[in-house]
Amino acid sequence: TISPEERGAIVRRVFENIGRTLIEFARFGRIKLAGTRKIVIGDGEEYLQQARREGRGGLVVTAHFGNWELLGSWIASAGYPMDFLVGTQHNEKIDRLFNDFRRQMGVGIVSLKTSARGVFKCLRANRIAGLVSDQHASSGGVVVNFLGRPAATPKGPAAFAIRAGCPLLPFLIRRERYDRHVVMAGAPVYPPQSGEEQKDIEIMTRAYTKFFEDGIRRYPDQWMWTHRRWKL
Repeated sequence: TISPEERGAIVRRVFENIGRTLIEFARFGRIKLAGTRKIVIGDGEEYLQQARREGRGGLVVTAHFGNWELLGSWIASAGYPMDFLVGTQHNEKIDRLFNDFRRQMGVGIVSLKTSARGVFKCLRANRIAGLVSDQHASSGGVVVNFLGRPAATPKGPAAFAIRAGCPLLPFLIRRERYDRHVVMAGAPVYPPQSGEEQKDIEIMTRAYTKFFEDGIRRYPDQWMWTHRRWKL
């Protein structure tokens, strides 16, 4: 049980993290790709190597946790060709600015508007694709238990992995201090190949959601709680 005082402290740290993340994002042009290795440490590179050796790419799935934008930069800074699936901002200037920040950090852009074609093209080229998949799925989602409540979860990551024959690679990146971020990696989730795609999608979605859940329980102030995750 968390006391009201502890809850209040977590809430404050959640908003502190969001603010720091926005400032860091805006400073990507100063940090640059080479600077990523100075502020980000962690493990999981062996999973990226394994996926690339298998020749079908890999699909990194992460959450709005810590400074999630730095995760793609860390992967790119290790020498892996990296593309992130991103939504389009309503303001065109802001959209261009955000994508310029990402490109400055070595991350390619796949638009949600052309998500299927773009992701499959990325994986066929044996690249690493990245998706942030911890928000409510308004339609066609998979209902899984998340932090004790049913939540509609996007089935895209699992569906892409199954159809491309590549692994899902669960990652989170947490803020340790203002100039140090730590990458946390989960074991790769391979398509079960049961012969029933929907069943396999549910199995894979539950697996990476459990990884997110464990990270959030350990570091609750790192997750972006401001999103209305449970709308069912």
